[in-house]
Order: sequence, then C-alpha cells, then structure tokens
Amino acid sequence: MDIGFAIRDLRRGQNITLKEVAEKTKLSVSQLSSMETGRRKVSIDALKLIATAIDIPVPVIVYWGSKPGELADFSKEAERSMNEVVTRILRDRAARRHAETV
Repeated sequence: MDIGFAIRDLRRGQNITLKEVAEKTKLSVSQLSSMETGRRKVSIDALKLIATAIDIPVPVIVYWGSKPGELADFSKEAERSMNEVVTRILRDRAARRHAETV
C-alpha cells in the first residue's frame, strides 16, 4: 500500500498545491512532500488532516493507494464502482476549482 502516492495523485488530480495543503493542515510543505514520496510514514492523524484538506474521504485514499491483490476480497464490481467514484470526485473538484479561478 502506498498512501503517499495516493495522496499526491489525488491532490494533483485536483490541482491542489502542497502549499495549499500545508496551509489547511498546519503540516509543513517538507513534511507533506516526504509523506508523498515515501520518505516519511503517514500517520492516521496526518491522513485525516490531509483527507479533509483535499476533500477526499480517507477510505478513497486508502483504496487509491492499494496495490493489485492487496484488497483480495474486493470484488471486481466494487473496484469498478470505486474507480468511477474517484474519477467523478476528481473531475467535479477540478471543475469547481477551475470555476473559482475564472
């Protein structure tokens, strides 16, 4: 499981900068970067703060960070549904952020 990768991928998918996450979480850009690159473990408390900051539910981040076979009991239908949910969340949030900047 690579939670750091999931955080980075989902954050970037919404065009949210590390600086923006740092401001919302009170974690430093350096701490966040270290978590995203795997140089530092992501604590549960940090994960909750980051999830709130990027507006993505913790279970979605955990799912997104899972590797093939890690969620062996996860059905293919559930996996397709989760992929659709994540895609929709990212698309909707990116559109909303774009609208805010226009």
